[in-house]
Amino acid sequence: MARNAKSPSAAMNELRAFGLGFPGAHTKSPWPGHLDLAVKGKTFAFMSTDGEAFSLTCKLPDSGVAALMFPFASAAAYGLGKSGWVNAKFDDGVTPPTNVLQVFKEWIEESYRATAPKKLVAARAAERGVAPVGDVLERAAKKKATASKKATAKVTPKKKGPAKSTRQARKPRRKKVRRRKKQPANAEVSVLTADRAAATARCSASRLARVCSPRGARSMPCRGSAPSRANARAARRARPAKA
Repeated sequence: MARNAKSPSAAMNELRAFGLGFPGAHTKSPWPGHLDLAVKGKTFAFMSTDGEAFSLTCKLPDSGVAALMFPFASAAAYGLGKSGWVNAKFDDGVTPPTNVLQVFKEWIEESYRATAPKKLVAARAAERGVAPVGDVLERAAKKKATASKKATAKVTPKKKGPAKSTRQARKPRRKKVRRRKKQPANAEVSVLTADRAAATARCSASRLARVCSPRGARSMPCRGSAPSRANARAARRARPAKA
């Protein structure tokens, strides 16, 4: 490896300037001893500051396994290594060689693609003149087509028919029909019931006539019933004597 005459701080500043050239990239310092690179508030490169030992941590979903083969590389702490974060650290006062700095620039590029929004990744690919990784352009085109369809749907109002009055809109209420009780299936039963009612009425009328008639008058017996003893005696007395 070719030695680098730059100091560790100068090498780190070179990498930081390279990362700040990406669309939407900015610096972020969440805690002392770090001046990281972020895009849209999301950190894509943890970098040490001046006076600190050289340390760089990037997210490498594609080349993470190969990157761990370097002697200075290891999986990032705090559980970040499970998500593909790789840390490169050198001793205090040691500057990475020039060819290693070129590798670190590729790490920063890959970490940016894994963290930045798709539109910014597409913009970065357009700057480099390279097709974006993962068919980002195709996804962006699909999103654009979907957005245009939604916009046209909002602009073109739906055709509405003539407004109907409230009277026409209301449905007419159905009238309730009272159902008549069904007649008994056997007609003979109804006839017998009527005959009994008529006979009862005649008997009651004849009894009322007997009560209201003067004493000694011949009362008419009720049809269908035997005369009482008092009426029989009165009938015998009223009969003329035989010659």
